[in-house]
Amino acid sequence: MSEDAAPAGSHVSRLVALDPNLVEGLPALDERLRTSRFPVERRTLRADGALPFDSGRFDHVVTTWALCSIPDPLRALAEMRRVLKPGGRYLFIEHGRAPIERTARWQDRLNPLWCRLADGCNMNRPIERLVTEGGFNLVSVNHFRHRGPGLLAYMCRGVATPAIGS
Repeated sequence: MSEDAAPAGSHVSRLVALDPNLVEGLPALDERLRTSRFPVERRTLRADGALPFDSGRFDHVVTTWALCSIPDPLRALAEMRRVLKPGGRYLFIEHGRAPIERTARWQDRLNPLWCRLADGCNMNRPIERLVTEGGFNLVSVNHFRHRGPGLLAYMCRGVATPAIGS
């Protein structure tokens, strides 16, 4: 999440990073945070609970490969929408349901096992649908296939804004 509006091309002035898992003692991460051009506030917090921030606080909310493992993604999206300033944007890149029906059926079959093995990750979530059902209007969406097994390689990258009246 980022605070403080900045014109296009400007730098980020502050970052609040939420992670449900405690991530400490990773040398590469610690070094990157230490040398950041802007302050980074890190919090260990489940993403589908109430966020401890005032409504309308952030210019942007960003998720990267998170909606697959959040237990209640619609509740999390509602909270993201709540903490965005008017005119704020939700930026995301996620893996999810394959557009190829045969692969999607395999995702559905294997998801219960995968979810247990992969710390709650769901390989078959329809990301674009979740974002719109979560009260956002899609501004742009790019679907692509990443490297790796097809069951996990279908990506959705996009920009969304809060839907009016949601």
